[in-house]
Amino acid sequence: MKKFNRYAQNLADGQGGVFNPGEKVEGYSSPAWVFMLAELRAAGLDLIHSSKIIGILSSFALLILLYHILNKICQSPLVSAIAVFWFAVIPEIHVYMGSGM
Repeated sequence: MKKFNRYAQNLADGQGGVFNPGEKVEGYSSPAWVFMLAELRAAGLDLIHSSKIIGILSSFALLILLYHILNKICQSPLVSAIAVFWFAVIPEIHVYMGSGM
């Protein structure tokens, strides 16, 4: 988590998307995430809390999207809801969504 924060912090501070200022090495796998965090940093928000909140909100959006896609495919709201619930109770999903990565 701190790795993405450092890239975003350096980017927001005008040093570029680098881990160490002065080194021109890209070491992140998600430029969109780093740019989004850099915008949040430039807005004065705390990166750790912001990234965790975005992760949790994105996970809820994923569950809603999953429900709608499954409902469109199988035409059964009950089956779609059961499948989404089954996905939502996986413990690793909760760990990942709250990590902010």
